Amino acid sequence: MTDIVPPTPKKCSQCHQKKARTQFNRNSSKRDGLDYTCRECRESYRLYWYEKNHAKVRDKDMYRRYGITKEEYDLLLEKQNGVCAIFKQLETKTVKRSGRVWPLAVDHNHETGHIRGLLCSRCNRVLGLVKEDAQILQSMIEYL
Repeated sequence: MTDIVPPTPKKCSQCHQKKARTQFNRNSSKRDGLDYTCRECRESYRLYWYEKNHAKVRDKDMYRRYGITKEEYDLLLEKQNGVCAIFKQLETKTVKRSGRVWPLAVDHNHETGHIRGLLCSRCNRVLGLVKEDAQILQSMIEYL
């Protein structure tokens, strides 16, 4: 009868600890089929990178999608006193992992691209769900 030999542990290239092979993500391009860094170190680096770069990425995305800079967004936010243009309240939705409050969403006309203001996630979602149709909103008001 042959003895079953347990798989040898793998050393993480980041923390230099030997860990079970189950602690590494699969990566078919690597020689042994596993990443060089353990999941814990990879997640730690991902969070570090996000904290360091998320503002820059968000600003580039805002300019690409809406054509406004961070400074223009901040001016609009100041003009609205930091609150939602419809609800007149601060944003309450938070990012699950960090607990940070989401920035107000840029509301714009999808046909013209004209920016109307900044909205909380709830108001932005409602406008999207009713397809920016005033008739639907009026029907909802009458219903209530």
